Amino acid sequence: RCSDIPTGMFLNEGATYRLIGGSNLPELVEDPIEFATDTTIKKFVLPSDSQLKEALCVAELGGCKYPNKVVLAKSLNCTDGTLFGTGNGNECDVDTVRTVQVDEGLF
Repeated sequence: RCSDIPTGMFLNEGATYRLIGGSNLPELVEDPIEFATDTTIKKFVLPSDSQLKEALCVAELGGCKYPNKVVLAKSLNCTDGTLFGTGNGNECDVDTVRTVQVDEGLF
């Protein structure tokens, strides 16, 4: 049941993220192909000041390099991207995510 899922579980210690590249479709989940091009489907863009985005980024030459796999070593606080007018996701209002956009066109 969805009510059994802890709030913000995608930010909890042990949550695992895999870099899937330029497609926002998860590789191990079968979604209709239309999900890739349907503009009404919301894509979760991490706020620039997100602790999750920071955890997924390995700083390199003033930018980020994203490893193929990241397992959160500790639980993170959510970031409300709507507070700063970024137009990006509000992690505090999300229970579960399938994919996150870490950079332009990179999931």
